[in-house]
Amino acid sequence: MAECKVTAEDARIAALHRYDILDTEPEEAFDRITRLTQAVLQVPIVTVTLVDRERQWFKSHQGMPVSETPRTDSFCTYTIRDKVPFIVEDVQSDPRFCDSPLVTGEPHIRYYAGIPLRTRDGHNIGALCAMDTKVRYLSEVQIRLLQDLARVVVDELELRHLASTDSLTGTLSRRTFFDVGTRDMARSRRAETALSCAVFDIDHFKAINDAHGHAIGDQVLQDVLTICRSKLR
Repeated sequence: MAECKVTAEDARIAALHRYDILDTEPEEAFDRITRLTQAVLQVPIVTVTLVDRERQWFKSHQGMPVSETPRTDSFCTYTIRDKVPFIVEDVQSDPRFCDSPLVTGEPHIRYYAGIPLRTRDGHNIGALCAMDTKVRYLSEVQIRLLQDLARVVVDELELRHLASTDSLTGTLSRRTFFDVGTRDMARSRRAETALSCAVFDIDHFKAINDAHGHAIGDQVLQDVLTICRSKLR
């Protein structure tokens, strides 16, 4: 049997999906960041962009007429390849982007600056992007500000993730589980696809705690979850 190798892109996608944020509703915490970026840098277009395997999806967007585009039209595909800002001062003169629908059509992007959204474990899951409809220049001070705001986006994602998971096992909290389940059921209905849920119990768990103590009981829970993660979503 051929060995299954996990690629860097697989690991990056897994890091993105860990936040369980794709296709969620707008949230003020992220909209506040894009509005602030727009006002401080005086740019008409700002997005918090998350780069999935085949698409880029905007968790928050100001001045962008769509909520997602294919990665083939994506500036951010280039942004996530490195740790440093990715800046194109005149996209119409850049052969990589001059034919992009986002350049030739609405919103007629001419300038792009993207800061990678880099997780604490080193994966670039997207970008905070500032764009203009004319050629322009951002100073080093403005770029550093954009970098600081990108870190605020990542911090917000981390806080959101911590608030939605159990500290011992890393599983979803009860409230988050029902929120995710409701969203997935609605998505399944729209796409007319099957959706399954497995429910099981750990038999005689109280006896483990009573006989061996809560520390061992906690380890049993963590081991069970490790097995589940290796077999289930």
